[in-house]
Amino acid sequence: MKSCIVLASALLLAAATSTYADSRVNMQIDNTATASFVDSKSVVRTTSSNTVTAAGDQVASVAMAAGVLKTVAKGGSAMLAHSLTNTGNRVDTFKLSEVNGGGFAMSGVSFYSDTNGYGIPDNAVPITAAVDVAPGATFYFVALATLPRTAATGSVNTLVLTATSVRTDTVSAISTDKITVGAVLDGSVR
Repeated sequence: MKSCIVLASALLLAAATSTYADSRVNMQIDNTATASFVDSKSVVRTTSSNTVTAAGDQVASVAMAAGVLKTVAKGGSAMLAHSLTNTGNRVDTFKLSEVNGGGFAMSGVSFYSDTNGYGIPDNAVPITAAVDVAPGATFYFVALATLPRTAATGSVNTLVLTATSVRTDTVSAISTDKITVGAVLDGSVR
């Protein structure tokens, strides 16, 4: 009888595991366990449990690629490529935000769409609203910021970008960039 319980438990676990991998919001998931065993008179018996139906809930989840390390001249612009992936099971809307500081503060931090993921903005129109991303899809964007002309060579700024789910505001992901001030090039050849 012990082997019957073990077999039924294994079948139930296998059915639940394979169904969960493709669960969508409100998807009906039916689960019935079936067990076969040999009784004391060597007769093979089969029994099934009742069927349980469950509906998939929305799971909000987001991931961002690792941050960028970049050296930029004083007064120059930092162009930082990023991506966010909706790892949830439903279309979600994400708000992009930033906080920067450290050895200096950058100004004019803006986000621009980068549809092909090449690290170059698609156009000169900044993203001013939250963005919709399908489940499993990746949204590519560029953060553009200006370094102050007064920043000391070698000083470092930390730019922390956050993508927060509008549907579930406790779900977010961050990516941290480090921008170092490099030497100013005056354009002359020596």
